[in-house]
Amino acid sequence: MNKFIATKINLSLLLVVFSGATFAESWSAMGRHGGCMSFEKLSKRSAVFSNVESLDNLKSNIDSLGLEYTLEPMSPELKDIFNLNVPSESLAMIITTSSNCDALAK
Repeated sequence: MNKFIATKINLSLLLVVFSGATFAESWSAMGRHGGCMSFEKLSKRSAVFSNVESLDNLKSNIDSLGLEYTLEPMSPELKDIFNLNVPSESLAMIITTSSNCDALAK
């Protein structure tokens, strides 16, 4: 009986771990006039967003392209909301989680 309970608990923990990975927050960009766009859609307009799924990927990608940029938090109180500027690509936008972007766009 104890072995059965232990196995059931282990399976439950695995489901929690995998479901957390499945529901990882995606990132979006907001233009100057509002509106949210996924990094996937933006990758068709600029190589800066090619194969980018997270903020860390974005930084690595811009660094690998050798572009000058700034990526700064909007303020210490606003978590997961950043100003991105890439002058050579004429990019100036707010980068945030998709859920934040949807809320800000309303």
